[in-house]
Amino acid sequence: MIKYIVLAVIVLSAYQYYLTNAGFDFSSNKYNFKITFPGEPKREQNNISFSKWGEYKLIAYRVEHENLACGLDISDYSKANKKQSMGNIDDVIQSIEDDILKEFGGVLDHSGIIFKGDVKGYEIYITTNNGNKVSSRAFQYSDNIYNLTCHIKNTESNSDTVNDYMESFTFMHLIKK
Repeated sequence: MIKYIVLAVIVLSAYQYYLTNAGFDFSSNKYNFKITFPGEPKREQNNISFSKWGEYKLIAYRVEHENLACGLDISDYSKANKKQSMGNIDDVIQSIEDDILKEFGGVLDHSGIIFKGDVKGYEIYITTNNGNKVSSRAFQYSDNIYNLTCHIKNTESNSDTVNDYMESFTFMHLIKK
């Protein structure tokens, strides 16, 4: 009987490991991207209005595990007054760094310009005050800003998952058929 209980625990542990580490492929034709999340994401949407800029949508996809939280935020400015609200990725680099450091606290490990094909972006990596890691990438494409972020509590066991997640993000027009 004990061997059956041990076997059941092993099977359940392996199944739980599979569920938390299985990639979840997701794409959006409307927002022109494809990504593999580290699990099935939950979706939220908010409409935000500014009298000066008009309205924009914030679409958020989130995956949370015990030691890892990853998300993709899409700011859709298609209905906003673009002359007032958009700019380019270079205009917001310092505010991205400041916001992430303010939100999580800690020190900057790396930051720099990156590209996904012809789309320019920015990445930032920090170590928080309590030793956790935060990885973030932002891209501006068309009327949207895409912000990928992962907060890693157990860096050794999740670093490959975070790298895979960050690298999996691409724009549909870059995928060769």
